[in-house]
Parts: sequence; C-alpha cells; structure tokens
Amino acid sequence: MHPSQQTTKTPLIAMMRSKQYTGDIARLLEARLHDPCRFLGPHVDGGRTYIRIFNPHARSATLMPGDTPLIPVGETGLFEWCGDEGDLVPPLYRIRWSDRAGGNHEQHDPYAFPRLLKHEDLWLFAQGTHHQ
Repeated sequence: MHPSQQTTKTPLIAMMRSKQYTGDIARLLEARLHDPCRFLGPHVDGGRTYIRIFNPHARSATLMPGDTPLIPVGETGLFEWCGDEGDLVPPLYRIRWSDRAGGNHEQHDPYAFPRLLKHEDLWLFAQGTHHQ
C-alpha cells in the first residue's frame, strides 16, 4: 500500500474523540515527555506503520514526497499518518505544513533521523562520565 492510501481513523483520532490524553500523548502535550523520539517520527507498532509529528502552529500537514495528508488530532498540534506494516516511508521525508495565517512551509521532520548516540553513551553523558 502506498502512503497516499491512508486509513483515516487512527488510534490517536479514537483517543481524541474519547478525550483521553494518557501516557506519552499527555506528557508530550504538557512538554514533559523526556524521549519524544519514542513517540514522534516513523514507527512500526501492532502491525501498522505510523508517522507522527507535533507542530502547534500548523493548521494542516502533508508528507512529502507524495502529498500524503497527515490527519490532525483535534486542536492539539499532533498529526498522524497510519498505514499497514511494510508500507514504504521515504528515509528522509519532509513535512509541508500550512500555518493558521495561510503561510506555507516545508521542512524535514527532525524525528525522521536515526539516533546517533547509543543508549550507553547517553547514560554516560547523563552521569557526567562520558569522556574521550
């Protein structure tokens, strides 16, 4: 399936309708999520492929290339694309978004890039013992 053949009802949309902001969503909206890479960007979970972005200034957003719309999750600034597992997501996709004043913008998704530091390096850095 091509990303343009998106399912319009995503798990986040269902959660929005029930007004249940739990776990990572609640922490992200409250700016308390310590590891946004765990939630934002491309992910495979439960047999589905997801791309999630957070842009509180966006009115609409599309995945580039391909002009695939990202579904807004209410007025939260979260947008999500949901496809089947195995759907190909370009490795360095871009997000085209429109702001509330009508301006158009295009940028790379910072969460689309893989981590450069290993978990051990992050742990050593946090401990203040990461020396060369």
